[in-house]
Amino acid sequence: MDLPSPTMNVYHEKLCIVMVGAPARGKSSIAMKLKKYINLGGYKVQVFNVGKKRRETLGNTPSTFFSDMSPEDKERRLQLSLGVLDDLLDWLLSEGDVGIHDATNTTQERRDIILQKVASRSENLRVLFIESICTDECILAQNIKLKLRTPDYSGIEPEVALADFKARMKHYETKYQPLEMEGVDRDRSFVKLIDVGRHIIVNNIDGYLQSMIVMFLCNYHIEPRTLWLTRHGESQMNELGLIGGDSALSPEGEKYAHALAKFVTLQPELKDCFVWTSTLQRTLQTVKFFPSHDKMASLPLLNEIDAGKCDGMTYEQIAATMPEEYELRSANKLSYRYPRGESYLDLIARVRPAIIELERMKDVTFIVAHQAVLRALLGYFLDKEMSDLPHMEVPLHCVFRLLPTPYGIKKTLYKIDLAKFEAGEEVFWTIEE
Repeated sequence: MDLPSPTMNVYHEKLCIVMVGAPARGKSSIAMKLKKYINLGGYKVQVFNVGKKRRETLGNTPSTFFSDMSPEDKERRLQLSLGVLDDLLDWLLSEGDVGIHDATNTTQERRDIILQKVASRSENLRVLFIESICTDECILAQNIKLKLRTPDYSGIEPEVALADFKARMKHYETKYQPLEMEGVDRDRSFVKLIDVGRHIIVNNIDGYLQSMIVMFLCNYHIEPRTLWLTRHGESQMNELGLIGGDSALSPEGEKYAHALAKFVTLQPELKDCFVWTSTLQRTLQTVKFFPSHDKMASLPLLNEIDAGKCDGMTYEQIAATMPEEYELRSANKLSYRYPRGESYLDLIARVRPAIIELERMKDVTFIVAHQAVLRALLGYFLDKEMSDLPHMEVPLHCVFRLLPTPYGIKKTLYKIDLAKFEAGEEVFWTIEE
């Protein structure tokens, strides 16, 4: 998600994140997760991937390209890396806040060159190294399987691809030099993740942004789990076209509450899941028929966007009685703030703790909230452009299922058919992938 100017980077920090690690250690996955999380804080973030540049420049390259036996190949790898770094620094110094150099960077020599290049471009840029080390053979085997599905091995027989990739890994592992707490790395800022957060080492962290990144990495994991989200059932104010308020459910909303409870009981993975709602009665009434258990929580930070003085009005009434406000909102829904209320940017800041908690959790969670809140949550997890977030379609009486994968989120949409539910049909929903 790219935040339109002006950004929320009140500290005016510029940070170059340099990934470190042998192949198949999850560096790109960590980089993409970091991009989404840092962007949520109002920073402009981009990932600059050296492997992608290599494929665009040279096509698919065999494992021998990654050996130091050929001085020519070694020099080409260096120039590719520095070319991507130049692209990163050009963007960072012109408009960006955080650039992520996604590459192996496994030798002290390479990291020294990167630091020299950054310093030559600007003395105001900070550098944070993030090293991913994997000693868990199960995790490593899983990562290797994912690597064999990348464009590097498109159309290549699995056995041939596996042998080539293992040879590539060997080239890197024989020359690997980890970041160290002492010696030349002593005064450098870095984070070492071992076995996807089982063990984490932090050195010389400086500033708000680096501290925010460390907090995220401390909670990083790849445990499989799903997130389910739905709006509350139709409310009485929805029925009248009024915004905000704290009204009860309409008759259609009551039907949805019954249907949703039945739907939840028919999904095996939702057994004994966590259930989060806002504190507004339309969400509480939507879950009142759920199986009762001690994993339900009502959270004020999931309340609908505060419409301030416009609360309880229709958009037509706002246009007629507050035409300037109506025009301002129409021009930029993202940054527009309701009089004495909230903007979408305010809402995103409010729900950020919930997102951090969802990233930390290893359990299935079912959230019943409101349109603007779900736009913020879906926009984050689906990595949408922030400017598109206020316009995302989040219809009533539908359920979203999000399944995290190493390279993105798989989204499934369940549309609940209340007529089929009332008719007693066993399957009363349709599915869209």
